[in-house]
Amino acid sequence: MTLKQRAGAGSGQPLLAAVAAAGLVASAAAMSGMQARTRSRNGVARIVAAVSRYVAIFAALFSAQVQGAVSPSERAAAAPEPRAATAPERRATAPQLTTAQLVGQHMVFAYDGLEPPRALRRRIARGEAAGIILFARNVRSAGQVRAVVRSLQEIGRPRGLRAPLLVMADQEGGPVRRIAGAPERAAADVATASEARADGRAAARTLRSAGITMNLAPVADVGAFAQGIRALVDDPAARSRLGANGRARYEAEFRWDRIGDDLLAWLAGPRS
Repeated sequence: MTLKQRAGAGSGQPLLAAVAAAGLVASAAAMSGMQARTRSRNGVARIVAAVSRYVAIFAALFSAQVQGAVSPSERAAAAPEPRAATAPERRATAPQLTTAQLVGQHMVFAYDGLEPPRALRRRIARGEAAGIILFARNVRSAGQVRAVVRSLQEIGRPRGLRAPLLVMADQEGGPVRRIAGAPERAAADVATASEARADGRAAARTLRSAGITMNLAPVADVGAFAQGIRALVDDPAARSRLGANGRARYEAEFRWDRIGDDLLAWLAGPRS
C-alpha cells in the first residue's frame, strides 16, 4: 500500500472528511461575510485571518494523519544514512599540533643516570617526545626501571598526544641485555626457528616486567657478519683507539638529545 493510499484509508478518513467540510463551510461563510462588508477594510482583514486559521488547522491535521499512517520502520528506512566524515573533515576536528610537537613525535630520547632529567620530563609534558631509549647506564634493576617508566607514562600531555610513550631497550640475548634475565642465549648462537621463538617470548616477559614496550632485537642477524666485525677490531690497540674516537665524535655531534634541541631551535627560529 502506498503512502497516498494509507493516508486515505482506515479510521482517519472520516476525520479528514469532516475537517475538509469544516474548512469549506468556513471559507463559504467568510466569502459571504466579505460580500456584506466590501466597504469595510477591517472586516475584510478579520475574514482573511479567519480563513487562514482554518486552512492552517486543516493542513496540520492532514499532515499528522499522513505521518501516522507510516510505520516507524518505514520512517527509519526513509531517513538518510549517516555519512562518514571525509579526510578534510577529520583533519579539521583533529587536535592541531605545533611544529615542535610534530617533530618531537618522531624523536626518541636517551639520558644519563638512573633518573630522567627534568628537561626530558618537561619535553614529554609538552608533547615533544615519542619515547625514550634505555641503556645500561639507566638500569639498576627491573623494579627500578619499572618505577621510572611508570612516572614518565603518568606525565600529563596535551590532547591528542596521550598514547603511551615508546620505551625501548636492547634485549638481544647473551651479553647484550639491558635487563637482567632471559634470554640467556646470544643471538648468534640461535640455530633454529623454535629457539628464536622461545628466546623472543622470554625477552618479552623480561621487558614487560620492567615496563619496556619495545625490544631493539636483532632482525635476521648473521653470525658471520658479527664475527667479521670482531675480526676487524681484534687488535686491542686498534679497538681502543677506534672506540675512543667514535665515542668522542658521538658526544660532540650525534647525541639524540642535542640533535633534537638543535632541530627544534632551527624550526622555531627565523628562516629566509
